[in-house]
Amino acid sequence: MKKIIQPYIVASLQFNPQLHEVEDNIQRLYSMVEQSAKGGAKLIVSPEMGITGYHFRDREEVARYSDSVPGAVTDIFKQLAEQYECYIVIGLPEYDRYSSLYYNTAVLLGPQGYLKKYRKIHLWESETHWAAWGNLGMPVFNTPIGHLAMVICMDAYFFETFRLAAVKGADVVAFLTNSTGGSLANLQARALENCQYIVSANRSDQELDYSMIGNSAVWHPLGNLLAVAGTQGEEIVKTTIDPKQFRKRRKSLLKRRRPELYHDLALHISPWNFRKNEMPLKVRVACCQYKPYSSDKMANMKRVKQLLQEGWNGAEAREQILDLLVLPELSFCGQPSQIDFAQAWELAEQINTLGTLGPSMDYVTGLAKDLNSNVVFGLIERVENSLYNTVIMIGRDGTILGRYRKTHLSESDRIWATAGNSFTVIPVAGIGNVGFAIGSEAESPEVFALLAIKRADLVVLPSSCSRSEGEWVQVSPSIHPDSGKALVYWDIRARENCFYLIVADYTGGELDYLGGSGVYGIDPVYGLDKSNFLGTSVEGVVVTNFKTLPENWYTQERFLACRRPSGTYDPLFLRFSKPRRL
Repeated sequence: MKKIIQPYIVASLQFNPQLHEVEDNIQRLYSMVEQSAKGGAKLIVSPEMGITGYHFRDREEVARYSDSVPGAVTDIFKQLAEQYECYIVIGLPEYDRYSSLYYNTAVLLGPQGYLKKYRKIHLWESETHWAAWGNLGMPVFNTPIGHLAMVICMDAYFFETFRLAAVKGADVVAFLTNSTGGSLANLQARALENCQYIVSANRSDQELDYSMIGNSAVWHPLGNLLAVAGTQGEEIVKTTIDPKQFRKRRKSLLKRRRPELYHDLALHISPWNFRKNEMPLKVRVACCQYKPYSSDKMANMKRVKQLLQEGWNGAEAREQILDLLVLPELSFCGQPSQIDFAQAWELAEQINTLGTLGPSMDYVTGLAKDLNSNVVFGLIERVENSLYNTVIMIGRDGTILGRYRKTHLSESDRIWATAGNSFTVIPVAGIGNVGFAIGSEAESPEVFALLAIKRADLVVLPSSCSRSEGEWVQVSPSIHPDSGKALVYWDIRARENCFYLIVADYTGGELDYLGGSGVYGIDPVYGLDKSNFLGTSVEGVVVTNFKTLPENWYTQERFLACRRPSGTYDPLFLRFSKPRRL
């Protein structure tokens, strides 16, 4: 009979190694691990490169402090794992005696001794001077306390690492880091989008010119912060988790994926890409947020007109050029999640490129001409006997510039909608390359990664997110300036892909829509830009100016160059010959 996993204690060690002081680091870390094990912890996670410190100049320097795996260091810590029947994760620079290469490695030790290792896939600049890219893929280890995976620091910037772990059945991810804040800001989204526990171990001291920010933590599969350390000093963070509780939910979440559409994840179009936009552009965007009237197109159009008159059509506004206006998902249909097939059929409109059919198309065409602006809106599109959840971009002259049919349908969409089968990025004069997604697709990181690969400078997301569907950023305000104010999925999709995300959402209503319409920035965490969005209960128009292709250390060009598509991501779009049990 298969043993049922019981709830157990995990421990995250906020440990501060001293660079090059290997013996002292081992002794102090050994003491913290033993203290955690004596306290009942069954999984104990320590920081990235915790044995040696992090910053090494080159291969010659790291050679004096590295160890093979398994080796002397693993032999020391496996004694604790065997004695206390627990699982220990440690980080160190690994020397591969067969290739003479070095890796930034995480090691898993258990009651049986050394189990497995993970080599960091996505390297930060400092490591590229001595470390090779990880070549073991994303191993997941089946243990009596669940399926465990390990991820290291910059890996958290790339959705693929945690997604690979989820696809392979990981219940818990041990996250080792030396972070000044950036990678930590992504962990809530990674836990939520993959329904996994994340046990995160960071440092809190300074090494050379880098100041680590602490905040070692444990994240819940529903995106909640279970326990967190302070920003200073060494500390053991402990809490109880129950991995078996979320296996069915994760399996259901992963069923929403459409691997047959993800093959472009294997492409590495960087830095060579003659289709990318290379000219920064100043863009002025308006997002309209309103309380929807149920199944009353005329009432919703009237409300949009009123809000635009109040928020944009004033004398001062008329002197400015508006580049883009965005309206919510299924903009004039009312409450999208309350629409059944019969209602959808009545609300649907046909579209053609030679003219317009239906009140929504007529209204938005006139609106675009009146405002001299591009407009993005949503409608139920009818094509013969099929209905689609569709967004349309209308140009300043009233012509159709682009169309996208929602590819990842929500439960309420499936009642009436057929899924689209392609992703859309179009060049728009004065704006750049514009990508599209719709509403609940914010839960699907693959959609937005594919738009980045197609070199979207900005992505438009008409949405209808209710309060029950949204989750606020819970990362510490010491890390994220929008903690408690921004929706976690909207925030992460902009930051992890280095494009601006333009969201228009409803507010209020019977379903208590979330609001939060606005422009989500590329990197508010390090202050490179700011997000600008409306509150949850406000009807109105928020206008934001930004410049595409900002020049800083964190750009889409550099981000895409750090992806590892040469086989590493294959499990994301190649189906297993047999269903993988979670």
